[in-house]
Amino acid sequence: MEAKALFSAIKKMRASDQILEKIRQTILSGKFGVEERLPSERELAEQFGVNRGTVREALKILEESG
Repeated sequence: MEAKALFSAIKKMRASDQILEKIRQTILSGKFGVEERLPSERELAEQFGVNRGTVREALKILEESG
């Protein structure tokens, strides 16, 4: 008898990908106005608890994706 899997494997996400998704969701939800700027890299890094390079990578991907 073969056991049916109840769960699928989890995928680990890089911190920059997690930040990218959170920023994207915040923008799409309308929490930022059309002309409103995002917080600075330094502020975002502090809020997310990561270094500025990680935030910079997320913002670069966001910018490239439009």
